[in-house]
This record gives sequence, C-alpha cells and structure tokens, in this order.
Amino acid sequence: MSSQQRDKLIAKLPEITESDISTMPNERPPKTRFVGKLGDGEHVVFEPLAWKRAETPRLLSIYTEISRDVNIQRLFGIFHDSLSKTSYAVMEDLDEASFVLLKDALSNNLISQASYLQRLRLCYEIALAVAYLHSVHIVVKVLSEESIFIKQVKGELIPALSDLEYARLVGPPKRSSC
Repeated sequence: MSSQQRDKLIAKLPEITESDISTMPNERPPKTRFVGKLGDGEHVVFEPLAWKRAETPRLLSIYTEISRDVNIQRLFGIFHDSLSKTSYAVMEDLDEASFVLLKDALSNNLISQASYLQRLRLCYEIALAVAYLHSVHIVVKVLSEESIFIKQVKGELIPALSDLEYARLVGPPKRSSC
C-alpha cells in the first residue's frame, strides 16, 4: 500500500482525541500497547501503528471494512498521541472482564450452562461471520478457541473474532474457460 493510499484510508477513519478518552495511563512509552476507556465507558485497547510495517494498513483496512457488519473486534478510530509521538488503532478491549476466550468459556461452564438454542445461535453467529469474510474475499488464517471471544449480553452469547490482521485477502475465483 502506497503512502497516498494509506493516507486516504486514514482520512476515512474517525480520529479519537484526548477529550474522547476518559482514562489512559499518564506514562505511555512510544510504540507500546496500552488499555483505557472512552468517554462513553467503552473499554478499549490502543494498538501502536508502525507506518512502515505491512501489517498496519492491513489491520486498518480489514477492520474498517468489516467491523461494522460482523461480530469481530470493533475499531473505533485512530489516536495520534502527542506525548509518545505514536499513532494507535483504538480497538475494543476483548481482554476486558465482560469478554471470555472461547477456550475459557468451554472450560468454565459458560457455554455448557447455556441453553441448546443459545449454543446453536453462538455457532450460527460464528459461521455467519466467517461466511461474510469469505464473501468479501477474506480468508482467516487463524480461527481457534484463542481468537474467538464470547460476551454474554442479556442472556445471549455474542462472539467476537479477533486477530484478523493476519487474514489474507484473496481475489474472486477465476472462471475456467472450459
């Protein structure tokens, strides 16, 4: 991705300012991940962006395109930290207490205590998310109990897929000439 394409992508994303953030550490070493909270109470993680690395445009472009449509980790915008001189992707904090890794939800009885219908709905939501990713030509390289988080909202189990910056964008299938 060229710097012009990256700048165009960045311009589309909401900018998170210090006034939008209610809590974050006072000391923030450059290029270090940290957690905080937005003014609306949303728990977020600040992922440092290295503009020269290939992962940065992928993280932004993949999450920008799909986080509004499927059950994946949400991207709120970009924060340019004047203190550390680092730019961050501001993303939903899936390590926050209301989320549980799928592997932990399986071992701590969260899923086994759910009704059959709730478990079926959870599987359906995960399948829909993967089907949507495939429909927009994104292949997830790592989909496991370590990359799926579960949140219980009003008795429903809601999945959130993470680590999509490692996904691979593939083109539509070529038609054979036969």
